[in-house]
Amino acid sequence: MRISDLLGEAVEQAVVLDFRASDKAEAMAEIAARVARRSGVGREYALDSLRRREALAATGVGDGVAMPHARLKGIDQALGLFLRLEKPLRDWSLPFQIAPDGRETPASGDDAPVDLVFALISPEEAGAQHLKALARISRTLRHAETRANLRGAPDARSAYLLLTQEPAASRAA
Repeated sequence: MRISDLLGEAVEQAVVLDFRASDKAEAMAEIAARVARRSGVGREYALDSLRRREALAATGVGDGVAMPHARLKGIDQALGLFLRLEKPLRDWSLPFQIAPDGRETPASGDDAPVDLVFALISPEEAGAQHLKALARISRTLRHAETRANLRGAPDARSAYLLLTQEPAASRAA
């Protein structure tokens, strides 16, 4: 699975730069609205599914990146959506645990505020395919240079090209 397969060809529907969100809930509502427009599923259904998944464990993966995801009835192929937030959000950071001294510390990774969000929506029955798509997104966003370039991308088309370029080593993955 390629990132371009997830994002599709309509860049303006799949890549949003400098989205203004005051919190994670507002960003998730935008993701759900865009998923509804692209897939035909109900916005509330998409939002509820994303919220239920997020309640299991925060989808912030570190380095300012979050990968909210859900599997939905009523869609026949996986789709992706990339948001670069205008202002990083702290409430999307990794889940916290209480250290022995009583301080809150990140459970894993870091607690960097999130400004890069790649959402994945897959068909309900797409178990292994969903995981492979998450792995592809993760491999793309784990590179510091890619993240820096996405943060500096001047427009959605540039960000799309950064996300969809396939290094030779990852094409076989």
